[in-house]
Amino acid sequence: MHASRQIACGAPPRAAPTRRAHPELHYLKGRYAAEVADAFRTVLASLDAKARNMLNHYYIDQLTTDMIAKLYRVDGSTIRRQLSRLREQILQETHRLVADRLRVTGSDASRLLALVRSELRSSVVSVLKS
Repeated sequence: MHASRQIACGAPPRAAPTRRAHPELHYLKGRYAAEVADAFRTVLASLDAKARNMLNHYYIDQLTTDMIAKLYRVDGSTIRRQLSRLREQILQETHRLVADRLRVTGSDASRLLALVRSELRSSVVSVLKS
């Protein structure tokens, strides 16, 4: 996978906080990582075939948006827009599921997603490969 390919919201990954520097963050990350990853997998599994195929081409096959555009016989900018909307949809739905399942506020759900974001990358690959 190319390092430039980001999951969900497209921002570069942040360095993980060290256990010593932020023990409470380390605890929260460990405590909620599985729940957030499960919500993320649920959202990915619920996508329609076209969306999953597009994500497969981009993240698994590592095709460029222009290469994917040729497969769908559209312009590359169309694929870039569709991938952007798809990432936003995945992020919003994951956020909603986390907030609902853990019964937390939207801002708390956002913080949890940010904490476990590095683990979500492997979830994308495993869900898409299955």
